[in-house]
Amino acid sequence: MSTQVLDLVYVAFFLAFVISGCAIIYASHAKLEKMEGFLSRSKYINDLNPRLVWAGYYGRIGRLDHVAGCLIRPQFWIKRGLLDPADVADFPKGLKLLAVVPIVAGTFCFAAMGIMIGLGA
Repeated sequence: MSTQVLDLVYVAFFLAFVISGCAIIYASHAKLEKMEGFLSRSKYINDLNPRLVWAGYYGRIGRLDHVAGCLIRPQFWIKRGLLDPADVADFPKGLKLLAVVPIVAGTFCFAAMGIMIGLGA
């Protein structure tokens, strides 16, 4: 592939990364408390919340990451007794997508840009 094509692919990954970052900011400021409310019976979220609630902006992003982690692999947390299965079942689909998709897409785009930089794009 030519370097122009690689540059365009890199720019596309960068734009997707920026869009996912905007979605993360929106979710962490507008919907985080609502998401945590649906996981109110879960020991993991309740124990974690007081440690990150005073951490400001980065604490909100961290709390959103933990909510997304609970929704991505719920069996991992349920097996350890830290997540209530009823909480995951009652979690609304729209909020689940808002928590999980930007985190996964941002991570994928960041990794892809790192790989492309390593390849010399």
